[in-house]
Amino acid sequence: MNSIAGVWTLTSLKHTLTSGKTIYPMGRRPEGILILTKDGFMSVHLADGDRERFKKAGLFQGSLKERAGAYDSYVAYCGDYRVEGKRLFVEAKLSLFPNWKGTTQIRSFRLGKSTLSLWTRSFVFNGEEQVAHLEWKRR
Repeated sequence: MNSIAGVWTLTSLKHTLTSGKTIYPMGRRPEGILILTKDGFMSVHLADGDRERFKKAGLFQGSLKERAGAYDSYVAYCGDYRVEGKRLFVEAKLSLFPNWKGTTQIRSFRLGKSTLSLWTRSFVFNGEEQVAHLEWKRR
């Protein structure tokens, strides 16, 4: 059995910039679910906990501004995963962000008794180098 396997609920999501500043790209109340199956499949959904609802009820009836806001406040991808040491490798099969499809997403991790810490490699966003840190608790 793969001890990282299970269903995880997000407790914290923040980015640490090389300047030392911390930002919260999904707001101060992020929501998320991470599913890691024993046979090596992963699915993750992350959202700003204060996402705006569309004015119309239909799935595809949001205005361009509403749809852009929905996209900007949500991250989702899935695919097969493997663990090598303290790193998680996900072969992204589907992703809300189309550029991740077909790529390998790599996250370092630390596994506690009922907690999981994940962090990304350093990346540049809006001209600033940063690392994303995600904290999870086993559901």
